[in-house]
Amino acid sequence: MQRAKLISLGLRQTISLNSKSWQFGQVPRRSFTDAEIYDLPHVAEWLPATVAGNVRTDLLALGRIPDPFWAEAYKESLWVEEVDWWYRRTIETGPLSPGQRVFLIFEGIDYLSAIFVNGREMTRHQGMFSRQIIEITNASTEGTAEVAVRLWGSSALPHRHLNLWQRLWQKIAASLYDTWAGVYPDRSVTLKCQMSFGWDFAPPIRTMGIWDEVHLVVR
Repeated sequence: MQRAKLISLGLRQTISLNSKSWQFGQVPRRSFTDAEIYDLPHVAEWLPATVAGNVRTDLLALGRIPDPFWAEAYKESLWVEEVDWWYRRTIETGPLSPGQRVFLIFEGIDYLSAIFVNGREMTRHQGMFSRQIIEITNASTEGTAEVAVRLWGSSALPHRHLNLWQRLWQKIAASLYDTWAGVYPDRSVTLKCQMSFGWDFAPPIRTMGIWDEVHLVVR
């Protein structure tokens, strides 16, 4: 296990968890609202992952998918959006002094996620840009902890709920507008990078992953 880099800032210590020490693997789709979602033991194959990053960049680095930005090769990796994914790693906090507290901070997870520490669900979140801060002091008493993040494939993203007249207009307008977005695009109901749904310069590659920095704060 690679020791995380420790930066001392007076009474506050920041431990970077950005590295290639993560692993990821896929599981079948589960509903985001299911009460029990801890299916990490069902991952059949664990692969090396890099955080910050996302599922497609990790698969591309391993040669598991073609470059999605070449011609229409993105279609060959659309399957990654139909399954769910786990990311995991072991972290070291070292022995804690009396009064010290440990916080796990994710600056950005894309898009539907649940965070587990030592197999216990800590939080479930929907969004891409909001920071998540979790206290894991009790889970760090032994000096190590297992952190895992469950990600839902992008086909599980929220959909717009259209009324009767909107559905009718959508059918009529579909023949008039030749775009990926459509008349009432689902992208309008997500706090997510909009070009990932398809733009004039980008194919529809709806990303998912731990895309921003992750670190511990001990204070």
